[in-house]
Amino acid sequence: MGAARRGLTPAEVVAAVGAALADLPAGDPIVLALSGGPDSAALAVAVRLARPDLAARAAHVRHGLRDDAADVAAVTAQTAALGLELTVVKVDVAATGEGPAAAARAARYAALVSTARPDAAALLLGHTADDQAETVLLNVGRGTGTAGMGGMRAATTRDGVTLRRPLLGVRRRCARSLAADLPTVDDPSNVDPDRRRWRVRAHVLPTLAGLSGGPGDPVGLLCRLADLARADAEALDALATREVERLVIAWGPARVVGVADLGALPPALATRLVRGLLAAVRGGVAGLPSAAVEAALALPSGGQVDVAGGVRVSRGQGWLAAAPVGGVGLPARSVGPRGAAVPELGLALRVGEHPAAARVPPGAARSSAGRNATAVS
Repeated sequence: MGAARRGLTPAEVVAAVGAALADLPAGDPIVLALSGGPDSAALAVAVRLARPDLAARAAHVRHGLRDDAADVAAVTAQTAALGLELTVVKVDVAATGEGPAAAARAARYAALVSTARPDAAALLLGHTADDQAETVLLNVGRGTGTAGMGGMRAATTRDGVTLRRPLLGVRRRCARSLAADLPTVDDPSNVDPDRRRWRVRAHVLPTLAGLSGGPGDPVGLLCRLADLARADAEALDALATREVERLVIAWGPARVVGVADLGALPPALATRLVRGLLAAVRGGVAGLPSAAVEAALALPSGGQVDVAGGVRVSRGQGWLAAAPVGGVGLPARSVGPRGAAVPELGLALRVGEHPAAARVPPGAARSSAGRNATAVS
């Protein structure tokens, strides 16, 4: 993110976008998410200049929370000037507990992903380094961990569609110079003092400028923090994945881990393992609150709690189990090298060697090979 700490000429911005998309073969179909604003317009210009060989088309989402006729007019003019096919999608924003802005953002992403899903190699978004710095500060204000301090990724996947942010290392002012000749619209929410992002932009970043000890621009330093935090988070995620493979027992959609095994892990890995446990049951991490993970970790022996929209977590007799609320069918399942689990029935099968003098708990079945499957309630 070195570019975020210095200005780029328009030619350098185009080169940066070209480098970010260098892995896409000529002719690959891509979708450009256009809002009508200058950032996404700048992305469209940069892509057309850097990679004219890509089969680019544009998409715009109308969420209906305000009069957006000017947005549609701007996007229509932009795509006409750049020779891009345009798809306009209108969505109904459902009320959520997170407020209208969050609901509109979720609806917009869902519509863009749906538009790109049939054939696009990537959905391109116009987030800049300034957006990254603001996102990091907003996440820190929520008490985030290393994952949140990592901000946005330059590339990620959502519902099978690759989302890419080619301008993430480019300052906003540098990117916008490319769109100077196109009609653009400023979203009024960007100057709404009730929006947390506006307050970060108008007050927090200028205050940090006097504390950075450098040239007075904290955006580049915050982007560097994001890079470092993301690298740490990815390393911890990789370690946690190994522990999941080593410790977690699966039974259909349910997952079980030994409490002693979980307690032996460093807190950073235990938290990630439980997050993976819940995500496996509910079908993904999207929308999984940290409070759900904390509730699962804090569960006392003999207790159970419903979390994360339909996941029941229970703890007892040395096991932490997560299963869909209401139970699931019991598929035919062979007992693996560590055992198997039936959290729907409050049972787990632990496989191991018992010495001849060992007391076998009631209900245990001894095989001819000396290995025992013990039902633990």
